[in-house]
Amino acid sequence: TGRRAQIRMAIASLGFHLLGDLKYSHTPAKRMYLNAYELDFDESLPIQKHHFKVKPLWLLEE
Repeated sequence: TGRRAQIRMAIASLGFHLLGDLKYSHTPAKRMYLNAYELDFDESLPIQKHHFKVKPLWLLEE
């Protein structure tokens, strides 16, 4: 499985659930709400930009 499944399993094992995750939770929603709105990478990585930030999706849907 992928990273999303690993995150979902880890969160569920702590007793928390993602909104809309039908496998580990049964919370009704239009979609699963798993979104990274900010990423920060170590400066030693060979990429030019190290910090990325976008508006959370729930703010964009309004």
